[in-house]
Amino acid sequence: MCTSTLLDDNIFLEHTSPFNEQFRLQMEMLHVLPPTVVAVTSNYLQEIIKYITQIIKKRYGYVIGSSVYFNVSKFHEERVFREAPGEDFFVALHRQVQELTTTTTTMNEKFR
Repeated sequence: MCTSTLLDDNIFLEHTSPFNEQFRLQMEMLHVLPPTVVAVTSNYLQEIIKYITQIIKKRYGYVIGSSVYFNVSKFHEERVFREAPGEDFFVALHRQVQELTTTTTTMNEKFR
């Protein structure tokens, strides 16, 4: 399968629609309110590819076969992860990952 086919949203929608519908029905049966925003991963494939490419270029990830693995030891060697005083752990982690992998278009821009 070529990349242009992978970037076609229809291929993902055809595969995922039955699972999404089943999940929606199960949540409805549990009386869970529907989400106000639904972010579909396939809508962000180009951004995800850019993001992972930046991780690999900066040598924080590497490819084996068709999989990408994170080079955790390199991350620890070059950066000691620390939260700022009063900063939430996950906010700090997100900030540092963004600093390492900044691309021209971030996923956050899509939600603005």
